[in-house]
Amino acid sequence: MWHVMPVRNRWAPRWSPESFLMSSFIPVVAEQELVIVVTEVTTARRVRLISRVTSPDVIQQSSLNDLQRSLAEFGEAELAEMRTDGQYRFDGGAGTQTAGDVATVEAHRNAMFDSLVDQFSTELTPISLTVSPGTQIVPAPYDNSWQTGTGFPFSKLDGKMGIIGSSGFSGSGFSFFLSSSQSVSATIIPGGTYKHSFTSFQPLPQLRTKGGVGVIVYENRNKIKDITATLWNRIGILPFASENVELAMADVAGMSAGPFPPARIFPLEFTMSPGANYEIWLYLWHAGTNVDGTSFLGTVSGSVPLVTVVAGPPVIVH
Repeated sequence: MWHVMPVRNRWAPRWSPESFLMSSFIPVVAEQELVIVVTEVTTARRVRLISRVTSPDVIQQSSLNDLQRSLAEFGEAELAEMRTDGQYRFDGGAGTQTAGDVATVEAHRNAMFDSLVDQFSTELTPISLTVSPGTQIVPAPYDNSWQTGTGFPFSKLDGKMGIIGSSGFSGSGFSFFLSSSQSVSATIIPGGTYKHSFTSFQPLPQLRTKGGVGVIVYENRNKIKDITATLWNRIGILPFASENVELAMADVAGMSAGPFPPARIFPLEFTMSPGANYEIWLYLWHAGTNVDGTSFLGTVSGSVPLVTVVAGPPVIVH
């Protein structure tokens, strides 16, 4: 078990070189510092099967264009479903605010935004990781950023993503590149947290809001994994109703369907071929209709300062 604690805004690995050779796993990253406390170690050594690679700017831009097209289609599909729900059409006369309501809403809006800013400030909460032979750690900064709508940009710098709930489709995320010298089964697990929060001071039967987490994996720009988890889906909201969810990013799961348990995104597994380049995207998303101009207040945020990658023999299904 490794405990990883971000300190200030600098990252520098500290470990026991006598117990485990991690120098090839955790590169020193400028302007950041990691404090890693090893409570369980192993003396076993493995050849590094997966390597982090840096792609040229032209490839990064091409891959970003691929992602933007894919998620634009996803966002439009989500919004189209909301707009065709005739039971909850917008009523311009519903939910009119008084002067007192406006003052209360504005005060709460400021409090929520302050809370979101606090989430993006320096965190000292330890991250517990199980590190076994074959495990590699990919720390921020990452290689690519994506945002649309009210999503926060530059998440590649430190793995912090954020969205302010609004009408339309919004998202924020980052990606990194990997390659392998031989055919292996890769397992991806993010280290960090996820949080969403929303409330309203008025009855808003016409409002629709949903959102969650998604991952996409490209192999040489060909999509091989595309998984989306919806963590909430609200049709209408009662006055003073609220929801606050915070959990480890590795534990996020979609809403359960009937008697079936919710589907988890992580651990994310896929097979890597030798010589191919793989880009792994992790993002947050939100879709809403009839949100703007109401007392609805919502935020989605995530902080992933590092990702663990475990390599093993390829899985063969007979």
